[in-house]
Amino acid sequence: MTTHAPARPVSAAAFADELFAGLPRADQRRWARVYLQGLLATPGKKSLRRIASALAASPTASQSMHQFINVSPWEWQPVRDVLADWVAARTAPEAHVLDLAYIPKRGLHSCGVHTRFVPQLGRTASCQLGLGLFLASGYDALPTDWHLHLPEPWLSGEERQRARIQEPLCERSLEEQAEALIASQDHRTGIRDLPVVADLTPHTDSLHLVRAMFRRRQPFMVQVPPHTRLVTAQGVERDARSLTDRPDRSAALTVGAEHIVSTAPVWAPGRTPDTGGTFDVCRLIVTGRGGDRSRRRWWLTSLVDERTDNLLALTALMDRSARAINEMQRGLGLADFEGRSFPGWHHHMTIVSAAYAWHRLRDGDRYDLGA
Repeated sequence: MTTHAPARPVSAAAFADELFAGLPRADQRRWARVYLQGLLATPGKKSLRRIASALAASPTASQSMHQFINVSPWEWQPVRDVLADWVAARTAPEAHVLDLAYIPKRGLHSCGVHTRFVPQLGRTASCQLGLGLFLASGYDALPTDWHLHLPEPWLSGEERQRARIQEPLCERSLEEQAEALIASQDHRTGIRDLPVVADLTPHTDSLHLVRAMFRRRQPFMVQVPPHTRLVTAQGVERDARSLTDRPDRSAALTVGAEHIVSTAPVWAPGRTPDTGGTFDVCRLIVTGRGGDRSRRRWWLTSLVDERTDNLLALTALMDRSARAINEMQRGLGLADFEGRSFPGWHHHMTIVSAAYAWHRLRDGDRYDLGA
């Protein structure tokens, strides 16, 4: 897989003017530019008050910025569409990556906050769960769209009304939200058929996502738990771990430090060898570091004829999206939004994503966010 160094963009102000040109009011465009520049320039916590005091002289700036982020009814999806086109035009994306962002919260009032298990912490924590779509290459993974996954208490009654949650998509499962994010890219020439790389294993039925990609005829590389049940070409149902514990010697190789095992064709239960169709067959591979079983990862892919080293490069894109989420949390205030509204969260995440894309394409080879 080729690594492409990105082209450097214009100034942050000019970028913001281009990105937010579609906002209907001049004051909205102005505060969008101020907020983006504030995320990039304000040291420490990126609260509305700190950004306003750092970049605007007016004593009412904080109130105006609060109004813009939390209350103003501007639509975030058209801005994200412009961002996705902007990123695609300046990079050479090789895949769509779906990844989860655990956004820690101390209180219980932020929209979607819930106590859940956080794999990175190894324990339960109070957080929001964001599902991000990234355009990824060997150089970077840049976020272009988000969904906020809402637990049941937020989907009805007083909490829903207070947070101004109106989107019906919020009521869908995480797998359905993932499919919707991919479907939103269908009109984009050149990137619609990029493979989807995803690891949603802590919270989803991975085979549900696999079947969704089959239905879309979308190439994919999806991580699955080792207990996932699969059907072999002989019609025998076995779990992924047992299929790769005793591989054919010819199916094992080492690329760099990674030891890779590939199996013969397999099918997910419900899709059998006699159904036919190019996208019905999967390939199961397991990656890991030598004999370290704790670092093994199982993946299903529709790219059955792809070189194994290219498949390994696709799995590595998850590391880039994880780095992006970490850097946005440490250096661009991804977790600093203090409002309680659903639109406010989406407004904040849109501008954080834009700031990160601009930062990485301009300074990513020289600076480390949050260093």
